[in-house]
Amino acid sequence: QEAAVDVFALGLLMYEVLLWRPLQLTFGTVAEQLAQLQGLQASLQSLPRAKEVPAEVLELVLACLAPTTGNRPTVAALRQFFSTY
Repeated sequence: QEAAVDVFALGLLMYEVLLWRPLQLTFGTVAEQLAQLQGLQASLQSLPRAKEVPAEVLELVLACLAPTTGNRPTVAALRQFFSTY
């Protein structure tokens, strides 16, 4: 569970560094938070900087920000991604 939280935090950090803007999440109900995170992929398409970031990196950011912890990449998978990128 703790690793999944760290992966989410890494996703937030990568989002802000790569796209030069903070991820605006409002912390309402769990359902509202899930809806925001699920709509994230569509909103990425409207950001000008998103076109400059490789697609596989954006996919990783979105995976790290998955609403459910079980859908986030493992630390081992992140290590593998970064070692080959």
